[in-house]
Amino acid sequence: MPENQGHGKNWERDLGLNVYKATEAELASVSHTAPIDVPRAFNRLDGIDVSIKVSGSDTIDMADCVRVFDEVSSGQKIHMTVVLWSQLNPTTKKLKSVTEVDLTASVALLYGTVTRDQLVALVTTAKAVGKVRPDVSAETRAAQIKTAYAMRDELHKMTGLMHFHLMFYTNNPSRVQGQFTQFGRFVQNNPSRVVATSQTGEFRGGRIAEEIVSTPRVRNKKPAPGSAPHSLPT
Repeated sequence: MPENQGHGKNWERDLGLNVYKATEAELASVSHTAPIDVPRAFNRLDGIDVSIKVSGSDTIDMADCVRVFDEVSSGQKIHMTVVLWSQLNPTTKKLKSVTEVDLTASVALLYGTVTRDQLVALVTTAKAVGKVRPDVSAETRAAQIKTAYAMRDELHKMTGLMHFHLMFYTNNPSRVQGQFTQFGRFVQNNPSRVVATSQTGEFRGGRIAEEIVSTPRVRNKKPAPGSAPHSLPT
């Protein structure tokens, strides 16, 4: 993993080992695509599934929007621990805060009145764009992308704090990523859902690094809607 993307894994591992008390072998057994970073069987702090997110902004990149919808509407207990950071200097990221929140049955807060069927329709429309192929004209692909953005924009009028990031690729299948917006507002407006928060590395009886060696991340320039973008996964 490149250094400028490895900081998330560093803090994720720190939390798993030093706060939730999982073992190295247990964390290594969790797939990097798994929806839960510390399964409840490995969480010796309180036995709850924990998803760990690391972000440099108030917007938290999540997994597939339908998968997140299913997780927060199932009734199964699920927590999310968010590490927010700032770029201290060209080589170092510094922890700003670490906050654990309870997302159990939070579907209305996050998704408003958006239904699962509407999300599935958006994902289906986005995936229909597909890879760049010689048998599909650039005009056709651009029209498909425009349709997907129009659907997304309508859902944004109905949703709560969860927004939907359309990701179209040149050589890989498209996807729709959930983005938890205004995380700070969520924390402020829902104090009963805040399990713990800290502005230092001391957190829930354990300790994580306050600084990580990591250069700023370079992202591709975001294309205009209707073009044929090549997005980097976040």
